[in-house]
Amino acid sequence: MTAESANPSTAPTTAAPAPGPAVAGAPPPRISTLLFDLDGTLVAMRQGRVELAFTMRAIWRFRGIIAPWRLRPMIRHAVAAMRSHGSTRTNFEVFVDALARLSGRPPSEVEARVRALSDRDFGRLASRFYPIPGARETVIRARELGFRTVLATDPVFPLTAVRLRMEWGSVADIPWDLVASSEIMTRCKPDPDYFREVAERAGVRPDECLMVGNDARMDLPAREAGLLTYLVDHPWSQGAEEAAARGLEPHISGTFADLCRWLESVKPPSAPLTSS
Repeated sequence: MTAESANPSTAPTTAAPAPGPAVAGAPPPRISTLLFDLDGTLVAMRQGRVELAFTMRAIWRFRGIIAPWRLRPMIRHAVAAMRSHGSTRTNFEVFVDALARLSGRPPSEVEARVRALSDRDFGRLASRFYPIPGARETVIRARELGFRTVLATDPVFPLTAVRLRMEWGSVADIPWDLVASSEIMTRCKPDPDYFREVAERAGVRPDECLMVGNDARMDLPAREAGLLTYLVDHPWSQGAEEAAARGLEPHISGTFADLCRWLESVKPPSAPLTSS
């Protein structure tokens, strides 16, 4: 994603637009679960270099069955199908079938190459990713305080590629209660149903969750699903103007340090509010 600069705040700011679970002056919400975005929130990437390197690896992986000049538009169409299918099928299934249909190749052949691209080729992009300062410490602190943690990335990649990015962000060794991927999810960001699905898979209600992310356009629609939202204020933050044009503002915004202080003041409920 393209990085946009943001001015770090010294204290979290709270917004109170409705609808949403947080209102200025109201008692602290009973938050039990934190949903963390991945790219731009926990791990940074050199966007242009990632896109070019990934495209070249994909061209090499699909050599012999899809012409290089046809592959990129086909992938774009397959990703669009993932974002709009509205069915109960997983995003991975939709992507493979769309790419198979566009290329005229059997789904089994396309799936084998997609998995090889994720399992064998994606790891070659390691030098293009790096940890974001304060991210790992924030997740660890949240777990120390008793919060459940969910890796709520945009699920357009298989789990292997998600896990690699978690490693490059230095958060793969932290226990996670759920990791979203294209193989288990049926919706993508910024669809509010994605956030409802994540909460359901985590075994909690949406209003028990705090969505923590850097991309206002992709992460703030969580409030339309009933989640509390926290927009991380750091150099990788983006999308605020576009989100504001849709009437979406974060319930809270601030740095990772601000978030830790806020979590310490809220603290999770002593017992789960719903059964897992």
